[in-house]
Amino acid sequence: MYKKYFWIICVWGLFIEMGWAQEPIQDLQRLDSLGKLYWQRASYNLALSCCKKALPIAERIEDIKWQARILTLMGVVCENKGDFEASFKYHFKALRLKEQIGDKAEWARSCLNIGITYYSSGQIEKSTEFYQKTLQLNKEATKPRASLKAHALYHLSTNYRTLKQYEKAEAYAQQALEYAIKIDEKVIIIDAQNGLGLIATEQGEYAKGRAYYQKVYDLAYQTEDGLILTNTLLHFAENYTAQKDYATAIMYAQKSLALAQKHELKAEERLAYDLLASLHRRQGAFELAYQYQAQGFALKDSLFNLQKSQQIAELTVEYETEKKTQQIQLLEKDKRINQNTILGLFLILLLLILLAVLLFYRYKVQKTLLTLQKTAQERLKEHIGYQERELASSTLHIFQKNEMLNTLQEKLNDLSPEVKAQVKPLLQDVRNSIDLDKNWENFQRHFVEVHPKFFDNLLEAFSTLSQTELKMLAYIRMKMSNKEVASLMNVATKSVEMSRYRLKKKFGLGTEDSLDRWLEEF
Repeated sequence: MYKKYFWIICVWGLFIEMGWAQEPIQDLQRLDSLGKLYWQRASYNLALSCCKKALPIAERIEDIKWQARILTLMGVVCENKGDFEASFKYHFKALRLKEQIGDKAEWARSCLNIGITYYSSGQIEKSTEFYQKTLQLNKEATKPRASLKAHALYHLSTNYRTLKQYEKAEAYAQQALEYAIKIDEKVIIIDAQNGLGLIATEQGEYAKGRAYYQKVYDLAYQTEDGLILTNTLLHFAENYTAQKDYATAIMYAQKSLALAQKHELKAEERLAYDLLASLHRRQGAFELAYQYQAQGFALKDSLFNLQKSQQIAELTVEYETEKKTQQIQLLEKDKRINQNTILGLFLILLLLILLAVLLFYRYKVQKTLLTLQKTAQERLKEHIGYQERELASSTLHIFQKNEMLNTLQEKLNDLSPEVKAQVKPLLQDVRNSIDLDKNWENFQRHFVEVHPKFFDNLLEAFSTLSQTELKMLAYIRMKMSNKEVASLMNVATKSVEMSRYRLKKKFGLGTEDSLDRWLEEF
């Protein structure tokens, strides 16, 4: 009889543990997605805060893969911050964990990250050593990563260009380019061609350098990448400056400045101001040079103040978040104590009545387990349903607002020129109200809550997807019509239809396949 009782309690405890074991993974997924989102927005302190909350969870459940993943993100964030000592610490910890897992492709990825950190800290020789390790480990892996090889080749080219060993630099850049074209890795295609342009320019082969810059510009223009377009125009200007063709250099620098201002790229805007000031000084136009230099200094002060304000805001949010987390941990600790007390009393009661009512008890346990499981499922469905309703409501609000503002803008555009001139400020306000970036940020925040792995799974399967394509796929995943997607992205409905066609082709779907149903798998 006691043996029967023991196994009943064990099975019951196993069901409870299985129910609880799902929660840490969900927490890790949420913190990982949020940490990456903060990192992509350069909010490095908040990104690290998410990682520092996730790492103890992964350690508690002894999930080595999650520990390595979180440590890798921490290493990348610290490298971006310029905290190289911390970056090395996290990357080497991740490497040791990956060695336990035994996946050499993952070892190679850590070696690549370590090489990047060595390069950023000025240790070119050590950086080159780890890039070579990356190639070797990836070659020995059971499933070599093609994109990893292309990245390592490109970074080796950058190292040798920094050392002015142009022959080796060009050879590795060409290898990276050829391999990237073969696997259609657009990021490396752009980086390798840009590197080849810099190599040619630094060796005085200006026409050759400009030919590569033009290829980069054409690719960036197709993907609407404002940052790459702005920097490429600056490269053109520097190329013509080296040839002492100052008039042409000024033209490209002014184009770069206009594009930087359009996309609010403050750092690139300052570089354009500095280059324009230098070019005008060389031409003897000292008044213009002074004006551009003054604008560059003003922007530098603005950037500094903005950076400090952002750091203060991040630290404030981090402090408040940490304080709330501590409060929640205390409440959870009290809750666990109460749960353990109740559980202990319940077990004692079971011991007292088990011999007399064993069969009845087994029936009650089964019934209770089914009820608990059903209630948990219902609560989970209710929570997911609430999140989906929130996301649908937010999206509908954005769509309706954009529809109304677009209609108002069309009516204002139909006015006579005299009246239009009078309401020009109102027309500008309407245009400013259609803030696609802000709409997308609000949508993305709700969407990640409902579908935390959607973007990661897509990018893992199709790494070449652009930000514009990811936005459109998220809207399609929400079962939105072409008209609704067009309004949210401020494009024509025909453009959405063409984009859907191109995406189906990229995913290898036939004309009879449904893109909407296919996306439900991610």
